[in-house]
Amino acid sequence: MPDVSRIKDLPLKAIFCIHFIFTIFSTIGSWAPTAYLFYNFLLLILILWSLQNKESEDPVQLAFSINVISIILDVFVLALWFPDSHNGAARFSAAMGILLLIVRPFTTVYIMHMLRERLGNPVT
Repeated sequence: MPDVSRIKDLPLKAIFCIHFIFTIFSTIGSWAPTAYLFYNFLLLILILWSLQNKESEDPVQLAFSINVISIILDVFVLALWFPDSHNGAARFSAAMGILLLIVRPFTTVYIMHMLRERLGNPVT
């Protein structure tokens, strides 16, 4: 079994994987507007930029901002475009969107901790 403690930036990579999987599953159905796909993939790009550029706090700051704004946008998208049909794919993808909304506050807190570390404020 591989030693996961040796993997660099494991929590950020886990956040990327979680958001990637839930974003893909939540866009399977055709219920959500294209803006939903846009801001979710923008967050994924910012997380990748954070992984690549470990010196700068800019990508982490932008990822934090987009993740906070995405919580509000997810509520609007789910309230306005939740599928009312009995289409299984649409309902499954909407359920994945709900799970992504539930996960977002936890990932936001971790991204905030990483932002503090990059700004030089130790996390206690």
